[in-house]
Amino acid sequence: MQNLTKGKLVFEGVRKKLYYSNEPGVFILQFKDEEKSLIQLSEQAQVEGNGTVNNAISAFIMGKMHGLNIPNHFIHQINMREQAVYGIDMFPFTITVRNYATGRTMKHLGVVDQAKLPYPLIEYHMKTMDQSGVAREELITPLHLTSLGWLHEFEVQEIDRIALRVNDFLTGLFAGSRLILANYTLKLGRYIFQEDDDFKIMIGDEITPRTCALWNSHEEPGHKHRYLSEIEIAKRLGLLPRHEDAVHKRPHPLKQVSKSKRA
Repeated sequence: MQNLTKGKLVFEGVRKKLYYSNEPGVFILQFKDEEKSLIQLSEQAQVEGNGTVNNAISAFIMGKMHGLNIPNHFIHQINMREQAVYGIDMFPFTITVRNYATGRTMKHLGVVDQAKLPYPLIEYHMKTMDQSGVAREELITPLHLTSLGWLHEFEVQEIDRIALRVNDFLTGLFAGSRLILANYTLKLGRYIFQEDDDFKIMIGDEITPRTCALWNSHEEPGHKHRYLSEIEIAKRLGLLPRHEDAVHKRPHPLKQVSKSKRA
């Protein structure tokens, strides 16, 4: 599977592209740069866009979850922007797990903003379109999904189990980098085993600072938390070169000129 070649484009979203590969059941997920995403580490060292940073973070987290038998679609990182993933039939909803009171729903319920919840809260969300064509995110219940025949009850139980396992893992992982996981969102789906038509529920898409709300853990109590960026999270996780390392690895242009003159 190391000699994957990119085939036809399957889907293109705002943040990623998905391509067929030459391996049946395996796809190539490419992370795109968002607008104004050139990340400047220093005058001598740059990271060319946040697509590369989010690819590295998601690959790191998904790979760690494999070691804990938390099912996800990640196979391996191909290059700075791309990773090999299994093809899964994605559910038309997302899961959000909240450890702290954040988001529109909490505000409407009158909960103190950013207050710690007594236990993780699992929410199901689905995107809908209103009459004017504007996308809205609606809060739904698992009963909607089972009553409509979209999920079996045992699948809801498995999704909740996966979500809480991920929460335990991510909370510990980020705490080791002095970060608080306020909430995160998962996209899941069914991986179909072609040989016997059985299936397994897996995490798909990405797990990055774009899908997680992360705060500094060393800020003073009562302080209004600031949400941290991709570059800050990647640095905390050790996925970017340190400033001095990045500068050291880039050859100085004057040294290159002097070598060519001697030649």
